[in-house]
Amino acid sequence: MLCGEHPAPQEQSIFKVCQQLRQVNERTYEPEILSIGPYHYGKDKFKSMEEQKMRYMRQLLRRRKEESVDRYMPTLRELEQLACYCYSETFDHLTPEKFLAMMLIDGCFIVELFHENNIKELRDSDQLMESDWIQYCLRRDLLLLKNQLPFFLLNKLYDLTKDPNEHLGLIGIATGKHLLHLIHTCRTAGLPDARRQNCRARLNMFVSTATELRESGVKLRVRQGCDPMDIIFENGALEIPAWRADDDTEDYQELLGDDEVVAQMFNKMCDFVILSDYYDDIYHNMNVYCNKRRNVWMAKLGREYFHSPWAFLSVLAAIVLLLLTAVQTVFSILSYTKQS
Repeated sequence: MLCGEHPAPQEQSIFKVCQQLRQVNERTYEPEILSIGPYHYGKDKFKSMEEQKMRYMRQLLRRRKEESVDRYMPTLRELEQLACYCYSETFDHLTPEKFLAMMLIDGCFIVELFHENNIKELRDSDQLMESDWIQYCLRRDLLLLKNQLPFFLLNKLYDLTKDPNEHLGLIGIATGKHLLHLIHTCRTAGLPDARRQNCRARLNMFVSTATELRESGVKLRVRQGCDPMDIIFENGALEIPAWRADDDTEDYQELLGDDEVVAQMFNKMCDFVILSDYYDDIYHNMNVYCNKRRNVWMAKLGREYFHSPWAFLSVLAAIVLLLLTAVQTVFSILSYTKQS
């Protein structure tokens, strides 16, 4: 066992979702119609899509005017061990031959999807892509963590199967470990570099609820026209991009139009999730702001006495009445003094 060859941890990039996180919502991490890679290989629920993969393979060979896949196998064999190292687990149910076949079929299926997006004739002739439901499920399944192939494998297959007059690479100059990693890179491109702090500093970070923030004087505003992860805190105002929740947001049995279901989704969103330190400066600045008593007092004053026009008029009337009472008292004292 000790003499066996095992991949170094830094080489692994495709993992299974931990059981604690899966328990929050099991269906979220399971493919609907498409299995990519070894984790879901051979399951009965994906047999119909396996037939579509073979159809795409034959379409690719016809487009390339080839009769077999022999030209691709030497390259795949060179990448086989490196591809195996990308996965965090070994797969006893897959022989080397089946693993090679899986990489070829799944990889060519994804590559041909990219080709169809660029070649109008292929796109118009594909009846599978005419279904909006199929397209949605494919996009969703291709971005699941366990449903990935190493990007270097896809890039190599793309280079082997593109037409001679194509000069663009698979994703241009983008780099990544797999498709999900590319999406993550695009989403976090505008964020500052993560800064690792000591454990004590990170344990002291506390994020208040929206209600607690408002009670401390923090104003919550919608940030328009920006990246979904671009959050700022300036001058006592926390600006967060708008985020739309609909039936496709997460796999629930209910419809997400129910406010209680949406609230439940947000409440569970960070269960068993380690928060990144991208927003540590924002956490710190908000905590400093909320710990100032003046801000809390001003917020309480506004909440209790200036929350509506009628409340403001009542306070104004009370102030006027108090002033009139004070004036009357002063005149009474002056009148008494003059008489004396």
